[in-house]
Amino acid sequence: MKRFDAIAIGSATVDVIIRSDELKRIEEIADHKEIPFLCLRYASKIEMDHLEFDPGGSGHNIAVGLARFGNKSAVITKLGKDRNGDLVISSLKENGVDTRLVSRTKKAMTGFSIILVEPKGERSIIVYRGANNFLNKDDIKRNYVKNSRMLIFTSVLKGRSIEAVKKAVRIGKTNDSLIVANPSISMMKNNKEETIKLIERSDVLIVNEEEASFLTGKVDLRRNLKELKELGPNIVVITLGKKGSIAYSDKIYKQAAFKVKPVDTTGAGDTFSAGFLHYLLKGKGLKECLKFASATAAINVTTYGAIKDFPSERNVLKFMKSQGG
Repeated sequence: MKRFDAIAIGSATVDVIIRSDELKRIEEIADHKEIPFLCLRYASKIEMDHLEFDPGGSGHNIAVGLARFGNKSAVITKLGKDRNGDLVISSLKENGVDTRLVSRTKKAMTGFSIILVEPKGERSIIVYRGANNFLNKDDIKRNYVKNSRMLIFTSVLKGRSIEAVKKAVRIGKTNDSLIVANPSISMMKNNKEETIKLIERSDVLIVNEEEASFLTGKVDLRRNLKELKELGPNIVVITLGKKGSIAYSDKIYKQAAFKVKPVDTTGAGDTFSAGFLHYLLKGKGLKECLKFASATAAINVTTYGAIKDFPSERNVLKFMKSQGG
């Protein structure tokens, strides 16, 4: 029996969440399409309506989400030797995530994000990658990685971090771990060729609509599903925000989004992934995985932060029942 149900490799940060009703969303035309911008008036001072400090980052969030659902999870990430790093470690331990694969460096501070949330719950993020960019091959411990049922790689940017992910994936593939690709648009833009090579070695791919289009160069959803599956994954999932989600394996599966009033959409993609992968680990079918993941994300966006009020499996099922699911 393997030691872990899942190991996530990716970023860990401290998030400063700022909500202000004075932040404005405007639409401008760029490249022949409407692009939304989150704005504040130049040289102005605005009032905050909510301020919160929370640990975050995709590696942290997915590992925590899986642990909260009762899985034995660990995370491979890099932190600074500072108070923010201590805060992330405390969060992981409090949520039941194994921290023996977390390494620390004096070369940079722990990753840090400023998250600006507008009145309808949508957000823009200013990111300092910090110690995350110092993850390297020496941080990948073979005896741990080979003893995990699932390996999930999320967003990393620098060459040495990409090499660390490649090493982890190579170990996972050799030892029959299920490889899950959950890269961000930043990872793709900075390392498109390497990201595609990693996707080719993956069993499951989870991306959003923008990321799918960037990888294929196309906008047609069904065509993107099929082209991405042709890269190698057995399962391709594309999240569509308010429009729900869609997946493709033996056939196409669709899931509508649950209707809730969002407070903060930070980490919605990570919580969706955690919900989807939890049900996948339980051996559920794609239709059930999509529904559970959608419900998990819907609950999470009704509170601030990515994992502060992460729901239990029981609460997700209760929510689905209340929604007629």
